[in-house]
Amino acid sequence: MRCCSGTLLSYAKDSHSASASQRSADFNAFVIFDVRNVLACHDYEYIDLLPDPFNASCHAAYGGGPTATVAERDGKWRHIAVTWSAAHDGLTRIYVDGLLMAQAVTKKTAPLPPGGSLMLGGEQDCYAGCTDPGQGFNGMLDEVRIWRVVRTQTQILDGMRRVSGLETEADLVAYWKFDDADVDEGQFRLHTSARDSSRYGNHLALQHPPTPRKVVIEPPLMPGSGSSVSPPLDTSSLQFRNNHGVCDPTRAMPQGSFTIELWARGAELRAGEDGVDRQETLLSYATQKLDSVTREAIGFIDDAIRLERLQADLSVPLLEPFWETSTLGALRLHVNSEGHGDADPLHSASGGEAWVDFHAQWTGADWVHIAVSWDVNTGEARAHVNGVAATAFWVTQGARTMQIPPDQGGVEPYLSAGSVRSAVGSLVLGQDQDCWGGCFRASHAFRGELAVVRVWDRVLSREEIVSNIGREHPTDARDLAALYTFGGMDPAQLPGHGGDGGEREGTVADGSGLEQTLVLRSSAPQLVYSTAPLAMSDGRPVKPPTPGAGGYSLALSDRQVLLASEFSDFPSTALTLEFWMWSVDGCRAGVPFSYAVGDYRAFDNAFLLFNYNSWGVAVMEDEGTLADHLSGVSATDGSWHHIAVTWESRTGRVVLYDHGRVVWRVTRAKGMSIPSGGTLVVGREQDCEGGCFDSAQGASGPLDGGGAEYGAQDFTGAIDEMRLWRVARTAAEIRDGLAADNGRGPGGFASPGLDPAHPDLVAYWHFDEGPGGHQVRDHTGHGHHLAITQSPPEWIVTRWLSSCGNGILEGMEQCDDGGRGPGTGHAAAPGGGRAKAGGGGGVPSWAPPPGRPPSGGSSAGSSGGGGGGSIAYAVFVWLIVLGVAAGVGTMAVMQRRALAEAASELREHLYAAADRMGVHLPGYTAAGSLSAVDPEMTRLLAPDFIAASPPSRAPGHPGAYTSLPSQPPYAARPGAPPAGP
Repeated sequence: MRCCSGTLLSYAKDSHSASASQRSADFNAFVIFDVRNVLACHDYEYIDLLPDPFNASCHAAYGGGPTATVAERDGKWRHIAVTWSAAHDGLTRIYVDGLLMAQAVTKKTAPLPPGGSLMLGGEQDCYAGCTDPGQGFNGMLDEVRIWRVVRTQTQILDGMRRVSGLETEADLVAYWKFDDADVDEGQFRLHTSARDSSRYGNHLALQHPPTPRKVVIEPPLMPGSGSSVSPPLDTSSLQFRNNHGVCDPTRAMPQGSFTIELWARGAELRAGEDGVDRQETLLSYATQKLDSVTREAIGFIDDAIRLERLQADLSVPLLEPFWETSTLGALRLHVNSEGHGDADPLHSASGGEAWVDFHAQWTGADWVHIAVSWDVNTGEARAHVNGVAATAFWVTQGARTMQIPPDQGGVEPYLSAGSVRSAVGSLVLGQDQDCWGGCFRASHAFRGELAVVRVWDRVLSREEIVSNIGREHPTDARDLAALYTFGGMDPAQLPGHGGDGGEREGTVADGSGLEQTLVLRSSAPQLVYSTAPLAMSDGRPVKPPTPGAGGYSLALSDRQVLLASEFSDFPSTALTLEFWMWSVDGCRAGVPFSYAVGDYRAFDNAFLLFNYNSWGVAVMEDEGTLADHLSGVSATDGSWHHIAVTWESRTGRVVLYDHGRVVWRVTRAKGMSIPSGGTLVVGREQDCEGGCFDSAQGASGPLDGGGAEYGAQDFTGAIDEMRLWRVARTAAEIRDGLAADNGRGPGGFASPGLDPAHPDLVAYWHFDEGPGGHQVRDHTGHGHHLAITQSPPEWIVTRWLSSCGNGILEGMEQCDDGGRGPGTGHAAAPGGGRAKAGGGGGVPSWAPPPGRPPSGGSSAGSSGGGGGGSIAYAVFVWLIVLGVAAGVGTMAVMQRRALAEAASELREHLYAAADRMGVHLPGYTAAGSLSAVDPEMTRLLAPDFIAASPPSRAPGHPGAYTSLPSQPPYAARPGAPPAGP
């Protein structure tokens, strides 16, 4: 499993050099890279390189060995400072917690020019983009300051904890406190920028949504006639650069047959071009798959509908030895497809992957009209490009794949016949969803423009498609489910695009009349409470945040063991486990709940919920087969998730829920019962009762003597409100409990949650003990208290959103109305939206202010002054990181990562050939977020990242990359999964 290096800061020049080496060095104008082995580099072609026989890399300037690390197992805050001086032969120094840990005379003395692209949390391999998911930062930043002089060690020590008194310093170029929400009172508000507290006004944009603009589209020529099918189309487009428009939830998406029409313009594609991503997503719809008879939800499908353009020539040998076909510029349509789990593609409820490729030859940069359709009765898919039918040449349905070149007639494009989906889901333009409304991958983001997007509830004929090509509004709007024309928006009023931006989101009205409004967003950092050890100018410590009705959550790591032994009345024939969790750990198969009644393979997995990167469930050692071992559903995207799992012995039925929605169904331990008297551990995985934890070396507690068979499985993140029931709760009951946690139960916001005296409750842990508490009390009165052993617990103040609507206060709202009130323009959010820290969908969300003093309210993007080319440079940052080297992290402010593959090593080998053909393997990667300074700055320039290049490059260079020896290996699951994880 692969984890991120962690780039804290990168500054790139806008290079147009003819030399690839010089361009790489320019893009690495200044980089602070790798939280495990910190490097500060100026003007290097390579940040790191292995092997490096000519000492060409930045790492070589530091001797090629260890420098400093801020990825500690304890997950505590660290202060890092970096200085660079051209006057001293490029002397670069790295300080951690005020101590000089590494230095290098780099000989790099060229001044840093103004007008570059600054990013926090991402490493740029081209100007303002080409960020590598594997080199992004996972963790939390606070008090980021940039100076134009070299600060001495004395000055660093004197100022590193101060939160006031530095703002007026003449040499302070930028100062981001991330205190913008301190002015909020009682409820979270939307924040789209972070205010610069220096005198230069370099405010940090937190969102860069798609931008509208007026366009005139020349229609295509009629085949054989030489004349246009219609007059030029005067309309508006939406420009996408790794951002998106989302309607969540939809009201009336097609459940069966559909047609999607849109105009699109993307980048020109060239065969063999290096560094191009394999595909980019124009539209995706994620929802629940329904039983075709009962209409009951039977599982989550992330690709219920997904339309993408294949950008790379993935030519592969087909059935005959010497012939091949190209996918460059092809269209791929997914229909009721789920490719991210271990589901048996032949017999599972989801049916596995289902997609068809059309020979579209969309390789140019001109506008193209695309129409794709699918018939629920026959399963036939069609595609028309500029009104002309495109030939299908590749179709995949579960384990069955067929490829026939277009010049030989192509394949019959039939897939997913008879399958139906819910009309309520998440529709996204410009990104691929791997979870409901999120888990986006920058490598699959669309970079281009869309115009006149229409979704129909039926299959259109070619004649109907051609007749509407030159129109915004169709002549016959029957069965029209959604229409987006992108007109009437002022780009200057959107966050991240100049103007005052405001603390609001742009919206796009639905012209169909069904009110499926799009909200314009980008993958944004999340503002969270800071617990950094800071002080006032007089030395008094800054007060920590104080809890409200939401109480506390508990941070978990491999330094903790939460244990209840001799559990007397564990549910035997039916149960429900539910809890809230937060994590950004894409490295481990984290386990939140482990109940054991014996030793290894002797019911050490009596009941186990494991792998929050691709959930799995084991009951009495039954964890399924290779076909249904893992769900493909993750909960490590940096948002709070309400997770629930039910099991009943009579049928063996297991149902997994995320936010009250069914996401997975499997069968486990039919007819068996779970004994009482065992040991429950929260946050660690037992391979024997009460111990043998599958953890990395150095973890606390009794570890597995044979080593971590499946890699570290420790839960790394935060957990809250866990309940264990003796019945399999219904979906409605789970949603009611979720709502009660959000303050919509009998106790309201003053006393959230459920009645602990409910007769079906076996145990109920609030995790509200707070500092000084070394036991998590069971509030049912049954005495199942969790002992907190090993390191002192870290309690996190839990912040509450409004639970009504979308959780963001807008205008004069006192309690958010979900955007249904006048002037808000938002679609209503589904019931039970998360009410704790970290907004979903990339929206920063806020709660009652912490104990820190307010910093003021300005958050507009205004221009900064000049004065670049300085001979000295210093950066100071407080940060907490996910300890990828050895273990622990908690909450994220800046995210940019790739989630590890959840499938086993054997499965990877089995599907290696498919990967070479561009078929998406089970598991997923997800892009997080970067922060950027307003593009109009003259001193610092940083628009949101534009593209994400493949993650297999040397840091700072597009060449091949081999991981450093210092990067700890994380064990993949060897071979087929045995009886227990």
